[in-house]
Amino acid sequence: MVVRDGDILVSTTRPHRGAIAAVTSEQEKVFIASTGFAVLRNMLAPNIRKDFLLWTLLSECVLQQLLQRSSGGNYPAIVQDELADIVIPVPSTDKQARLVSQIVEANARRAAAIRKADELLEGMDRVVFERLGIKVPAQEKILVYATRRLSLSGRIDVDFYSPFLTNIRTGIAKSIFGSVSISDICANVKSGFAAGKDNQAEDLPEEQRIPHLRPFSITVNGELSFDVQKYVPKQGLPQNAYCLKGEVLFNNTNSAELVGKTTVFDVGVPCACSNHVTRMKLKPSANPYYVAAFFNALRGVGYWKAICTFFNNQAGVNVDTLKETRIVLPERKIQDEIAKELHHRKTQALALRTRAVEEWTAARAQFEKELLGG
Repeated sequence: MVVRDGDILVSTTRPHRGAIAAVTSEQEKVFIASTGFAVLRNMLAPNIRKDFLLWTLLSECVLQQLLQRSSGGNYPAIVQDELADIVIPVPSTDKQARLVSQIVEANARRAAAIRKADELLEGMDRVVFERLGIKVPAQEKILVYATRRLSLSGRIDVDFYSPFLTNIRTGIAKSIFGSVSISDICANVKSGFAAGKDNQAEDLPEEQRIPHLRPFSITVNGELSFDVQKYVPKQGLPQNAYCLKGEVLFNNTNSAELVGKTTVFDVGVPCACSNHVTRMKLKPSANPYYVAAFFNALRGVGYWKAICTFFNNQAGVNVDTLKETRIVLPERKIQDEIAKELHHRKTQALALRTRAVEEWTAARAQFEKELLGG
């Protein structure tokens, strides 16, 4: 069905998640709704505002009804007849307008805080390169370019010799702070180990298993995440399989855009990591947070994507390629300063997001309280 301005779309699969939105006239393109959506159109009740209906559908009292009226196992869905029987409160139109105004203002404040947090995080790449005096060239859509035969270094893939990547490598090599290879600053570089279903320990007690860090354990902003966890058994696990505090963890295999996500293992929880993560134990001359930030900045400008090789529909950077990669390494004091500034940005962003979630949760609760006559 072609959707129109003012339509309300309700996802009929797992509707209790709240995948509900209104189509606005600002969206100039023509959109088609799949059969996975119910389209609410042509309001018949003059005493119900459409914007009030939208926010009421997103309230907890309605989301619970959507769940109760759904059927199915892993993917519960609601049919249109059941959706039509959802019951909603209908206060006066003046109260509807006031409730909508309050929740819209709260949503705008939340969106502004999240945008500010995103700007802080997205600006981290710029901070790294500016402090190091590296100019990142614009990515131009050049269809044809050439390189000298003597410049070939064991690879013949096109992206590796693109003007964009060549200029970044040149900027690193000519930095006033000098550059070193990853092998120069690492005491040890090795990947983790694979653990298939037979080697996992989801059902074992906590004391018999440890988290097995995987690509999803590293966020795009370079944070270590335990939101999703896989486990391996402790029994038989050699000591050198455990991550060491201060190691840099590099996501070596993923989609091309996500290869290069990097973090520092700095928690007191015993962990191991998968073969899709490379562990780097640095020498004292290198600040692990600075190195992780530099790697994430390279990912942000598309460096790792450009040097990836592809196998079985996945992109990757192997240990040998990683060791050969050059990095700008200023004196430790400057590394520490850059790492501290980025940590401050992350802390600010986290505070903004946390406050936004708390205020939005309170605003939704107040909306529902007044909606139900509280």
